[in-house]
Amino acid sequence: MTGPEFAPPGPPRPPASTPTSGGPGGPGPGPRGPSTGRTGTGRTRKAPRWALWVTVVAGVAIALGIVWAVMLTVLDGLQGPADAGDTGSMHATRVVEGMCLVTIGDDGAVGEVTVVNCQESHRAQVVATQDLRIEVYPGNDALLDEAEQACKPRIPIDIPEDATWTTWIPSEDSWQRGDRTVTCVVVSDSPITGSFLESTSETETTQTQDA
Repeated sequence: MTGPEFAPPGPPRPPASTPTSGGPGGPGPGPRGPSTGRTGTGRTRKAPRWALWVTVVAGVAIALGIVWAVMLTVLDGLQGPADAGDTGSMHATRVVEGMCLVTIGDDGAVGEVTVVNCQESHRAQVVATQDLRIEVYPGNDALLDEAEQACKPRIPIDIPEDATWTTWIPSEDSWQRGDRTVTCVVVSDSPITGSFLESTSETETTQTQDA
């Protein structure tokens, strides 16, 4: 009795290959590890051109605002009331009662004026000033009314026949910087010498003829 016949074992099978995602002719990328967050794209993004311009404009605006604030502070310091005896060119906001002016311009905004000794020939004089006790800017017309009420009783009665009087009031811009002063000014068509505020027994105010 013989045992069953067995076929001899064949050659060993090769191990199964691991699938890859690469194309034919080579393996693909290796396995990826667990994701820990977003990754970069490898490209650097530049800020839009308009954003750069906005930044520049904002910087310039801030710088200009600082410069303007400093200028206003300096101007306010320079344009404080002058001393009674001061002469020469100065801003109209600095003149004080008694000052004599070479001349003044037409109605409207008043800028620089030239102050002289009242014994010299001139055509205008500041005869009074009045500080208004108003906080909120009331408007041009209301200020003119306030100025007339303040100045009218303080105009000398002995002004020359060809003389008139006018008022200077704060502009809206100067009001915002604290200007509350009304200025009363006598203006003569002919040159005059002397002061309207001095007694005629001390100094007589006279008119002179143009050369």
